[in-house]
Amino acid sequence: MELGGRIRLARERVGLNQRQLAVLTGVSQPTISRVERGERSTLAVTELHRIAVATGTTVPALTREADRGERILTAARTAATGDPGAVSAAASAAAELLELDAVLDALSLPGRQERRDLAITYERRGGPARQGRSLAGEVRRAHQLGSGPLPDVDDLIGQLTGVDVAHRDLGGVSGFCAVDPDRGTAIVLIGTGPNETAERQRFTAAHELAHLLFPGDPKHRTPAGPVRPPEELRADEFARHLLIPLDGVTSWMQANGVEEVTEAELAALANTFRVSPRVALIQLTTIGRAPAAVGEGSLPTGRQLAYRHGWGAAYDLAQSVAGVERPPVRIVDRATQAYRLGRLGLAPLARLLGQPMPEARASLAEAGVVPVGRTADDTVAAALSGHFMAGLTPDGQARAIARQVVDRDVTADRAVARLRAGLPESG
Repeated sequence: MELGGRIRLARERVGLNQRQLAVLTGVSQPTISRVERGERSTLAVTELHRIAVATGTTVPALTREADRGERILTAARTAATGDPGAVSAAASAAAELLELDAVLDALSLPGRQERRDLAITYERRGGPARQGRSLAGEVRRAHQLGSGPLPDVDDLIGQLTGVDVAHRDLGGVSGFCAVDPDRGTAIVLIGTGPNETAERQRFTAAHELAHLLFPGDPKHRTPAGPVRPPEELRADEFARHLLIPLDGVTSWMQANGVEEVTEAELAALANTFRVSPRVALIQLTTIGRAPAAVGEGSLPTGRQLAYRHGWGAAYDLAQSVAGVERPPVRIVDRATQAYRLGRLGLAPLARLLGQPMPEARASLAEAGVVPVGRTADDTVAAALSGHFMAGLTPDGQARAIARQVVDRDVTADRAVARLRAGLPESG
């Protein structure tokens, strides 16, 4: 992506049009337009600095280092008829989170991601199935996870690798793993779309963990399509055996006195290990204990089995939680610290939280998160800093645009003022 495209993305990310950016930076709107259209390929360093300030990013992010979206190594888990457009959108979302984390590094915020490379051996001979099953077993053994159900897989990713996990609607993409090879950071995205059940999300998270653990994964721009590459098949095998190992299935059957597996036992097994009925059926088939009356063609859904066997309400509750978007905790924490210290504007933090700026500012103020030492006028002045850098005196129009961009809501201003004064919210 060229300079103009990066400036356009940075501008749109904070909700500015070209005219507003021109007013805030002192760089003329025709100049911004020519750069974004690719008719001009360079800007003065001072102009780049003013644009970076106004858009809450950095000069390196706007220039050579901002090719991150094109350099990141990715692997996507999609349906058999994966939509390349959805994969591209997921890649952009991952690159944006990695970029924001890089900006926070540049602002000297504590809490930089510390990737951990696990020294786990596995069977490298054989095909993807053998490799995936071997690594899953070694992960459970090395980290004393036993053979029972795993707790939260997102937490396991963080504990094992130090990598952040976010949940968001990715269209037709179930999961996405992205690595920035230059910074050594990574992000895992889990889809929250209508077809992404809680048990599918767990499988997806385990699948993406495989990409982080296997040497050489993820590949650059893994293609979506009906023919899945060996790396994806290997990650599937890893996920299945990590979530519901064969010895765990055997132990569960012995503990529950299961002699013959019926639909009820299949349902209970899937519910215990929090996997889909299909995944549970594959493991039962592997050990030769599949229920005779249930096959791939007649397999009920997880919800159908839940309602047939007594935990339908609990199943629906889990699905409602699965549909909630969740930003990466560490990055949100860092961005909140930067906002509190007056080093990061509200727009990037609000976008990260998935809230409109007025709502985000009011929520943060209610929680006591207020930029240190700033009044409302100071905040507007900060937005106009690029204007001042250019030696220009902002007129009334410039101040009005700055207030609109920064505040967007008078109520939030009043909440902040009351908070600082220690006054009650009412009255």
